[in-house]
Amino acid sequence: ETAGRHGFPTLSIRPDQVFACLEAGLGAADLRRRLRDAGVRVRVIDAMFGLPGQPPAEGAPPGAPPASNEDLCYRAAEAVEAPIINVTHYRGVPTPKAELVDAIGEVCARARPRGFEIVLEFIPDTGLSSLNLAFEVLQAVAAPNLAILLDPWHWSRSGGTLDDLRRLPPGAVGAFQLCDRTVPPPVPRAPGRLRRR
Repeated sequence: ETAGRHGFPTLSIRPDQVFACLEAGLGAADLRRRLRDAGVRVRVIDAMFGLPGQPPAEGAPPGAPPASNEDLCYRAAEAVEAPIINVTHYRGVPTPKAELVDAIGEVCARARPRGFEIVLEFIPDTGLSSLNLAFEVLQAVAAPNLAILLDPWHWSRSGGTLDDLRRLPPGAVGAFQLCDRTVPPPVPRAPGRLRRR
């Protein structure tokens, strides 16, 4: 309702937020109706965990978003008819690109028959640390249902430039998260979830 009131027609939400509504007694059909009544739709489920180099979901630090596996993301996306699932390497360590390419290719292959697009969110200090690396993985996977999620916060923190964006072919960016940041950051390496506005 807040998004609709302020002119934001699409949302990116976490699977646990969908399941919290369902567990509170709001059925999937009622949830979709409320979204329609508010004039918004869920576009992206954010985010799928389980790539090589990511720690177990139960090891998340306090305050971190809950980690969701592939099945939970599919179920959440189906409940709210979201067409896109974000795959992130959040909290992951640098990982050989070939391992990520294989794992992401398998996710795309499983998601495609279900009608889902997959987007890759790059985050500094992970195995998908920059726009350029995410694009290299995108090219290597070469799946028709794979694109990049562009978060300006991570793009800026990773040293991305407008020229990096201009070099992308049409369709390479499949989703965009709207946010801003304090520049320059008050501390040299502020964690990704801090200094947002």
